[in-house]
Amino acid sequence: MRFTGNWKLHTGNRFLIYGIGTDLLRISRGEQLWQRFGDKAADKLLHPLERAQFDASPRRGHFLARAFAAKEAFVKALGTGFRGVGFSDVGVTREPDCRPQFVFSAGLQVRLDAMGIRAAHLSLSDDGDFVFAFAVLETGG
Repeated sequence: MRFTGNWKLHTGNRFLIYGIGTDLLRISRGEQLWQRFGDKAADKLLHPLERAQFDASPRRGHFLARAFAAKEAFVKALGTGFRGVGFSDVGVTREPDCRPQFVFSAGLQVRLDAMGIRAAHLSLSDDGDFVFAFAVLETGG
């Protein structure tokens, strides 16, 4: 398939895909984690901005499953796994239009800047007992 639009109009400059990551997770795993460890699981896994949304969530196990799937997709796109990336270094918040948005710790943001990563995109979907996360990291500019 060939792109027939105006590349500069869409990107302003040449952006390249740095990495793509996906994760599929059973929501019941997040629910089991919540039932077994409660707030300790949230404290370990969630970015501080995520934690505020988690505390307001009526479905905490579901929230943990979505959060973990997003983190896993991100580190796969980064190409490192969780080596050098803590669970709470990366998080997901919701924009006012309900779009998921990655948030990063200051240390991870410095690392991403040094790697030339300029944008991080996330899509989340769930159905039945599964949540699916798809992350794309862009470099260039």
